[in-house]
Amino acid sequence: MEFDVEASMATVRDDVDHEVLVLRIVYIIVTKYSWIIIAIVGLFGNVMSIIITLQKKNRHISTCNYMTALALADTMVLIELIWAMILMFWTTDPLSEFAMQTMWYQSYSFGILSGFYLAEMTIDRLIAVKFPMAARRLCTTRRAFVTIVVTFIVIGGLNLYIYFTYRYVQDNETDEGVFRMSVPHAPELETLGNASQLAFGTILPFCVIVFCNVWIIVVVRNASHERDLMGVGDRGQKTREKETTYLIRMLILVSIAYVLTSIPYRLYDTLIGIPVIRVHYNLSEEYWFLRFNSQDFIMLQFWEINYGINFYLYCIGGGKKYRSDVKQRFRQIITCCKM
Repeated sequence: MEFDVEASMATVRDDVDHEVLVLRIVYIIVTKYSWIIIAIVGLFGNVMSIIITLQKKNRHISTCNYMTALALADTMVLIELIWAMILMFWTTDPLSEFAMQTMWYQSYSFGILSGFYLAEMTIDRLIAVKFPMAARRLCTTRRAFVTIVVTFIVIGGLNLYIYFTYRYVQDNETDEGVFRMSVPHAPELETLGNASQLAFGTILPFCVIVFCNVWIIVVVRNASHERDLMGVGDRGQKTREKETTYLIRMLILVSIAYVLTSIPYRLYDTLIGIPVIRVHYNLSEEYWFLRFNSQDFIMLQFWEINYGINFYLYCIGGGKKYRSDVKQRFRQIITCCKM
């Protein structure tokens, strides 16, 4: 049987045209619409989280201070997303070098701060549960504020290298200015930097969070079991244990969401920078552009979801008390808007 080369090539072209059409639709969705939904829903959740944690009855609770700092860091990441997308798709003039450096600095710094604040909040709860006698001295709003500020200064200082190493450089293939690291051995250093972000900005906080949550669960269960055996414990004690259980559940949900939305993007960002791993396709320029840009935007927005989801996880895991606070504050906001 003779092989029909022309028919085979026509089939390949039809398949490519179909894939390009699908990629066009995906590209339009991820660059024009999905990020707007993520940003609006995330900003609303973060603002509500801040309103709840800044209530008078919550201000003296150290955990609420960390939740406020976490919501603020997440909000800054989402604002950076909005800023980047508007400048990318609604303006034709290229950004200044300083503007690009500031965008990268804001994204890197507040993205890492979010993970560290979540880890610090979990450690704070572990101290309160494991060492209740020392909690009044260690788990205070003043110590929480100092920890939040010191973390902010350290992470912000470590990322200042972006202002000194990233520049617009000439791309030899496209003959256009590309914003990237402009130092000797830049590709290797960029890959190393992405790997460091993955290790210290995502995996390390997650390991701390998981370890502390497991320890908290063990401590609470052991204490409850001992009280049951001794036949002691009042209704107030059981209420406090129930609130602790809700808080643990809330932290676990946030931790799982954090790793599921952060690690894939960090890992992708690290691997895609390695020349051996990056695969090049020559089907068409449009296919190349659509495929890899859609892929990049999907991974980026998957990562951005982490910075707008925490409030909704609080509502799921925080119990009826937290949800009733949310409903009450939401009604007050609606009433103020109608006045």
